[in-house]
Amino acid sequence: MKTIVKSILCTAVLVMSASGVMAEQAGNSRLDQWYRAKYGRNSPMAEARQKAGRENTANREQVTPETGKVAASAWLDQWYRAKYGRPSPLEKARRRTERDDRIR
Repeated sequence: MKTIVKSILCTAVLVMSASGVMAEQAGNSRLDQWYRAKYGRNSPMAEARQKAGRENTANREQVTPETGKVAASAWLDQWYRAKYGRPSPLEKARRRTERDDRIR
C-alpha cells in the first residue's frame, strides 16, 4: 500500500511541476515584473517579444526618400534658428515659394 501511495504522490508532483513549467514559459509575467522593478526597463525576452510584434505589424505609413529630406531639413532649420536667431536661407526660400504660389 505504501508503494502505491508513494508512486501516486510522485506522479502528481511530476505532473504539477511539468504543468507549472509550461505555464511559466507561456506567461513569464512574474520574471518580467521582477526584471522591470529591479532594472527599470523591460527584460530582454519582453523586448524581443515586442520587437517581433512590431515587425509583424503592417504599417500604413510608407517612408519615402523625400520624407527623410524633410526631417533632415527640419532639424537643420531648427539648428540654424537656434544658432543665428533667424530662419535659414532654405527656410526663407521655401516660405517665399509658398507665398508666391498662394498669390498666383
